[in-house]
Amino acid sequence: MNKIKSFRLAIIWFLFILLLVSIPGTFIPAIQTFAEWLQWDKLTHLVLFGGFSFLLMIGFLKENHKTPWQIYCIAISISILYGAFTEWWQKYVCINRDGNMFDFYADTLGAILGGIFYKILNKPIAKRVLASNKK
Repeated sequence: MNKIKSFRLAIIWFLFILLLVSIPGTFIPAIQTFAEWLQWDKLTHLVLFGGFSFLLMIGFLKENHKTPWQIYCIAISISILYGAFTEWWQKYVCINRDGNMFDFYADTLGAILGGIFYKILNKPIAKRVLASNKK
């Protein structure tokens, strides 16, 4: 139960991503130009998967039994694999959606950027998380 508590934000984000990628294509606003598509769609993938890897890293930090390098590798790998799964899910399960390699590339870049963002904020986050673990 404690592991679920450590990863609850990552689990909620995981489900949020699954909900968003499962929306039928007919409910997604039409985009007129390639530039619009590139900005809106890829930015969404960057934020979703960057946030997911970031939240996974916080969960692993709360578990407090991994080195920083292990935290980065595991969290980013999980996020990238989930990105691959969501593209498969959209292609084969969702209505009027398609899997896209460029979306997967954006998912991967987002996962890596989430790791970089975590690294930048690591010390303040680690202080707060480790302080809350002592309570």
